[in-house]
Amino acid sequence: VPVAMFIDQVSIWLAYYIWTLSPTAGGQESSTRYIKISADGLIQPEVLGIPAAAVPEWQALMDRCFGAYQASLSLWEQLARATPALMGIPRSLLEDSSDTAQKKVARMRRNYAFDRARYLLPVAAATNLMLVMSARGWVSLCQFLLSHPLPEPQNLGELIRRELELAAPRMLKHATRAD
Repeated sequence: VPVAMFIDQVSIWLAYYIWTLSPTAGGQESSTRYIKISADGLIQPEVLGIPAAAVPEWQALMDRCFGAYQASLSLWEQLARATPALMGIPRSLLEDSSDTAQKKVARMRRNYAFDRARYLLPVAAATNLMLVMSARGWVSLCQFLLSHPLPEPQNLGELIRRELELAAPRMLKHATRAD
């Protein structure tokens, strides 16, 4: 049974982890190449399993990470404006004064900057993903997530299990914590 699920507001780390556990799944993640990520989109520290005593230090680190991301984004945007040849945009498009062409150039500049700055994003930032895989693949993913020691994967495992109840109820007996 192929099952598609949209998973919203998980950490970038969890999205990466899910992809390692589901190598044959189809789908995609909200791309940091095309979307500006802000500190408002951080997953809450308790959801990530950050001990309460470490939250101030963690928050300071997240602030520094987003500061570096913003600074990098600004730098790459300035470089893209000052040296358009860096982006490889055809001269004919750069010189086209039409509204459509200018919007396209602006989008390409923005994406150029996003693509280079995204490596500074903390993996605690939120993202979304969509996956399509067999019910058996979802069960296997559930087992891994429910068995993980951190709360974020465990919570997602429970949410996926509830969705499987609708799509493949007979598979639920297998979608449990693996000891």
